[in-house]
Amino acid sequence: MSQRQEHNGKRSPGPHPGADQGQGQIPGAPGAIPAPASMPSPLPAARPFQALTAALRHILLPVAFAAAAFGITLAAGGRSSGSRPAAAAAALVAAGIAVLADLLREFRSRLDLLDRRTREAFESAGGAIEQAAAQIRMDVDRRFAQLTNVPEAFGLQPLDHTRAAELVKVVQNAYAFEHRSSPLANTFVQAEAQRFNLLLHQLRAGEGTYDGEDRDWLLTLTRACARTLDATSLTTTDAGGRLRFSGGFWESDLGLHYLELQADAVNRGVAVRRVFVLENSKISEDPAYQDMCERQRRLGFEIRYLVPDMVSVNLHNKLDDFIVFDNEISYEVVASLAPAGARPVISSTHLVLNRSLVAKRVRQFAEIWDASLPCADPDEEFD
Repeated sequence: MSQRQEHNGKRSPGPHPGADQGQGQIPGAPGAIPAPASMPSPLPAARPFQALTAALRHILLPVAFAAAAFGITLAAGGRSSGSRPAAAAAALVAAGIAVLADLLREFRSRLDLLDRRTREAFESAGGAIEQAAAQIRMDVDRRFAQLTNVPEAFGLQPLDHTRAAELVKVVQNAYAFEHRSSPLANTFVQAEAQRFNLLLHQLRAGEGTYDGEDRDWLLTLTRACARTLDATSLTTTDAGGRLRFSGGFWESDLGLHYLELQADAVNRGVAVRRVFVLENSKISEDPAYQDMCERQRRLGFEIRYLVPDMVSVNLHNKLDDFIVFDNEISYEVVASLAPAGARPVISSTHLVLNRSLVAKRVRQFAEIWDASLPCADPDEEFD
């Protein structure tokens, strides 16, 4: 056994934590050296001494003040018989003042200690909150990084943070809704999620289909388009009947919302062009048709019309009802057969993203546009 360990017959304590190994490490962190459990803290050893000092001060201070007051009173009054009671009273008053002053000083010191500890607690809490916020930001960034890297496993382009955030919101809302709603509501949401998943699968293949007349696709694309909106409007799909336009699509709730969103698109710089393909030239004399053309013209649309006499042989099989948004997406509807006086019924709606098919629709609209004529302007006719 070495002299270091046998000094004064006692074993010397081990190295202080952090002296050689683990210096600067956070307690509880991997590799940190914990302090020995038997090492006493200097604070408890100092507390008895502090308590003894305070007790002596509480006793000796009043006694000293009382003795001083008693002596001063005796010295001032001489050795007369009445000087002793006065000296005793002065001593009591001085002792009381000393006790009160000591209590006030003790109270002030305790307030200072409480204020200091409160500030330290707030500073510690603020640091902990900042640390927790930084950890949350790190976790969110890590989750986003994981989410944006998921498509790479399938050979797809990684998502940006905006799309990743939207996907996270969808998952969070779906999870929260599932745990707070009724079985019927959960079944409804699940069915909608399956339908949306089917739409995504179809769009990856280049075309999505909706049975019947769609509403959401049309309005969403109108809100989102940024450059052009080229559309045809056939009496077989949008009119109120084969020989009239009143009571048709353009007077329905969907048609009115569609017009409003197109006007918003014009205000943000989108060029809106529409060709009305009339099955009968007499429809051009219909007041409802003329009013509709004028209303759309005033909204900033370029309006033209096409009647059977103006259709060439090359266009006979190209007069479809479709809308091309930004030359990137084609929105197409198919109408079922309806009686002459009845409003057409949309049997299916198609959303085409295939580039070759969209390019075909762009060329098709160009041919129809070139063959059509501008709708008559009532103001020009009056002039």
